Amino acid sequence: MPSKRSAGARFGPSDSPGARRLEVWLQPRTIELLDTLAQQWGVARGEVIDQLVTGCSASPAQPPRAERHAAKQDRLDRSEFYDRDAARLQARRWEICRKDASDLPGVTAKQINIFKIEQKMDRDRPLSDAGKQALLDLLEHHRRQVPEEAALLAEHIQRMKQWATPDRLRAIDGAVESAPQMTTRDAATRFLLTALETVGLNGHDRIDERVWSELEDLIPYAKVFDFTSSGSPEDNVIRRCLFWGVALRLATLEGDPPQNTAECLAWCGFAVHQSEQARNTDQWWSELTDRMAGRPGIEADRRLLGLPAEGNLTVQTIKAAYKLTARKAHPDLGGTAEQMTQIIQAKDRLIQALEQ
Repeated sequence: MPSKRSAGARFGPSDSPGARRLEVWLQPRTIELLDTLAQQWGVARGEVIDQLVTGCSASPAQPPRAERHAAKQDRLDRSEFYDRDAARLQARRWEICRKDASDLPGVTAKQINIFKIEQKMDRDRPLSDAGKQALLDLLEHHRRQVPEEAALLAEHIQRMKQWATPDRLRAIDGAVESAPQMTTRDAATRFLLTALETVGLNGHDRIDERVWSELEDLIPYAKVFDFTSSGSPEDNVIRRCLFWGVALRLATLEGDPPQNTAECLAWCGFAVHQSEQARNTDQWWSELTDRMAGRPGIEADRRLLGLPAEGNLTVQTIKAAYKLTARKAHPDLGGTAEQMTQIIQAKDRLIQALEQ
């Protein structure tokens, strides 16, 4: 086919249509990035695009040190600008909280800020009248609840001290003597830590000298029992943790401590506590393996059936929750077959976990 040179000095078939102009629209941020790279590399935009598209291995020329310093300073200036912007936003929000607090006697700006965050409110707007009333109701509820909780705690501690007589403490001391042969330090430590909050000793996540000091201040007579002079340090810690774990639970136990170690541990609920901890560990591991395998875990099954995320379950509770959920998920009632299959599998897995 004959060819001829076009007006643009290009060869092509004589009967071929003229070349179409190609336009590429780039986002402003893309153009800004291209200009930045072009300035750093000392080349034009087209060469930058060619380098990026073709993946050319040749490294562009290193920009001069002054240019590198200018680019670094530009990044620092941008970061400082964003930090100033965030600081101005935070200051504005705090000013709004302070203005709200000026209209609410006895309420601080910090309380208002926390309230907005917890209630997922717009922090850039003042509280509405309904929001102010909701905050006041919440604070009033807390004010009434704190004395009630303090009174209940004081009553519980007083009852525990009444039960922690010297005779009962001596009986507990004798009963836990052989405990190191029946349990581990980790289990004994957890048994004590879970009882500390029941007597107002909060904030402890491990056993240290401060714990022993606070316990002896709580029950001064217990100072006469020495857990450091006999046996290995490991065994002494086990005996000491179990002794105090039982003593703190005396207000909730019936009768006197049995002298037999196994019977005493069963009497104070240690065996149940230990098996519950083991079950929780097994459940955690099972859920981890389920997640790694892409299977739904126990938590997802509970959520699917509308059950609480924590707490003990029974077969009857699971079946009752399944029936309620099935009424909504059944295909004849607006659900789908897939939803029914999911809740049936969730019910079966939860029941199976109880039977293990």
